[in-house]
Amino acid sequence: MTTARFRAPRFLVVAGSSLLAFVVRAVLLVHHRPPLFASSDNTWYAAVARSIATGHGVTLDAVTGGRALTFRFPPAYPALLAAGQHLLFWVRATDADLWTSAVFGAAAAGVVAALAWRLAAAAKTKGQLVVAAVAGGLFAVNPLLAGASVSLMAESLYVLAVAATLLLVDRLVARATTLDVVLLGIVVGVGALTRSEGLVILGAIVGTGLVVARRRGMGARPWIVVLAIGLAFPLGWSIFASLHAHRTVAVATNSGSLLLGANCPATAHGSDAGFWNFSCLNGTDPRLSAKARAVLAQVNDAAGKNVFSISPVAGARVDAQLNSAQLAEALHRMVHAPGDTVRAVPFRVLRGVGLYWSRDQDSLEYFEGRDHHWEIVGRWFHLLVVLPLAVVALVALVRRRLRGLTTAAGLAPALTSLVMTLLIISLTYGSTRFRVAAEPALAVLAAFGAAVLTVRRSKAVQPAQ
Repeated sequence: MTTARFRAPRFLVVAGSSLLAFVVRAVLLVHHRPPLFASSDNTWYAAVARSIATGHGVTLDAVTGGRALTFRFPPAYPALLAAGQHLLFWVRATDADLWTSAVFGAAAAGVVAALAWRLAAAAKTKGQLVVAAVAGGLFAVNPLLAGASVSLMAESLYVLAVAATLLLVDRLVARATTLDVVLLGIVVGVGALTRSEGLVILGAIVGTGLVVARRRGMGARPWIVVLAIGLAFPLGWSIFASLHAHRTVAVATNSGSLLLGANCPATAHGSDAGFWNFSCLNGTDPRLSAKARAVLAQVNDAAGKNVFSISPVAGARVDAQLNSAQLAEALHRMVHAPGDTVRAVPFRVLRGVGLYWSRDQDSLEYFEGRDHHWEIVGRWFHLLVVLPLAVVALVALVRRRLRGLTTAAGLAPALTSLVMTLLIISLTYGSTRFRVAAEPALAVLAAFGAAVLTVRRSKAVQPAQ
C-alpha cells in the first residue's frame, strides 16, 4: 500500500523498529565490548577496516616483513566499517566499528518491518500493523541478533543484506523498476562479499522471485540483470584474489578451515557433534610446501606472543595454499568417512534451529566476541517466542489460514531463505552465525503467527470463501 493513508503508520512502524533496535544494541555495546583475540575473526575485521581507512587497502603486516594482501574473509564488511571510521572520525577506530555495526543491525530491523508491511498488504490496516510491528519488534529486541551486531562480525551486515534482498525482491515482483533492479543487484553483490555463502543464499532468493514473477506473466530480463550485477562483485574480487594468490580463490581463503573444522570424529561424536572443533584442522601439513609450513609456524608463534592484537599474516599465496590443503582434506574425510558426516547432520540441524547447544559452543561464541548472558537469554527468546510463532504461521500457511493476510507466493522468497539456510548448516555446522540468513524470514513468520493468534476473529485472517 502506498497511499497517504498508509504512509504515516508504515513510517512509524519502520522507524520505531529501527530506533528500538539501535537502543537495544547501544545498551549491549556500552556494557559489553567484544574481546579481540589475535586469531579471532572479529580481530581480522577490525584490523582490515583500519587498514582500509588509513589507505593501505586489504593488507596487514606480513610475518616475512612489509605488508601483505589478506583474503581470509570477504571484504565488504571491513570496507563499510572503514567508511564508518571516516564518518565517526572523532572516536577511536574500534568504537567507530562498533557503532557502525550497531547501525547495520538497527537498519535491518527497519527493513524487516517494511518487508512484513508489504507481505501483509492483503490484510486490513489492523492486521498489517500487527504483522509489521511484531516482525520489526521481535527482530529489534532479539538478544542473539543484538549480540551479532556488536561483536564486530560480518553477520550484522549480512542480515541487513538478506532482509534488503527479500524486500527488493518483493518490490520487483510487484513492479520491476530500473532503480529496484540496480539496487537489488548491488545488495546481492555486497551480500556475496560479506559472507562466503552469500551468493548462494541470496541468489536462491532472487531465483525464487524470478519464478514467482514468471508465473505472473512478467519477463525474466530484470532478474537476469540483477543476477549479473550481483555476480560481478564476487567474480571480480575472486579474480583479483586468485591472481595475487597464484591459485584459485573463491571470494575468501577460509572455506577450507570452515569445512575441515566441521568434519572429523570430534564433530561426529560427543559434545561437539554437529559443531566445529579446532582440533579437526590437524593433519594438513603433508599437503603444504616446506616454505608454507615455515611461514605458518612463524604466524602461530607471533599469535602466541600477541594475544590481543592481530598477528602478522602469512600472505595471499600461503593462505591460499593452506585453504586448498584444508579443503582437500575435508573432502577426503567426508568421502572416506561418510558415516561421521551423515551422523553429524541431525546435530547440525538441531543446533542451527536452536534446539541444542553445548559448553564448547559457549566458549567459541565468547571467543567470537559475544556476551554469554545475552546469548543464553537469546536462545530462550528464540525457543519460547520466535520459533513457536513461526511454526504457527507455517501451520496456518499449510491450512490456508493466511489467505486474508498474505499469499504463499509472497512468502516464497522468505521460505527459500529458510530452506537454503538449513542446507548450508547441513553441509557445514550448526551455529547462530549460519542461521542469521534465516532470521528476517523467522521474524516475519513469527509476526504472521502472532497475527493469526491475536486477530483471528477479524475478516482479515479468515480463509477466502
